[in-house]
Amino acid sequence: MKVTNLFRFYRLGVGKRGVVTTRYPNGPAELPAAAQCAPELTGKCDACGHCAEACPTKAIAVTTSKFTIDLGDCIYCGECARGCPKGSIVMGKNCELSARKREGLEVSYDVRQ
Repeated sequence: MKVTNLFRFYRLGVGKRGVVTTRYPNGPAELPAAAQCAPELTGKCDACGHCAEACPTKAIAVTTSKFTIDLGDCIYCGECARGCPKGSIVMGKNCELSARKREGLEVSYDVRQ
């Protein structure tokens, strides 16, 4: 990733909204209304691959039958959702991640053509 991209993400994220902290795990997570978390695939994917091309961290892999996102690499920027011409990707509200192994952070969806 180029340094200029890091500054761009800073301007769009923390620099624009400020640092947000919550009481966790002492209480339920209260996300700001504009928060976007893990990308989720809707049932309209045609495996075109535009989302994978738009992803700055290359966290997305698309084949003819599977859409896979590595949440360990994802920075929740939303570029994949903006890059999808069919609107098949939405930024979800699930920001809590846990896994016993690194592979547990990979989420796969079946592609329906």
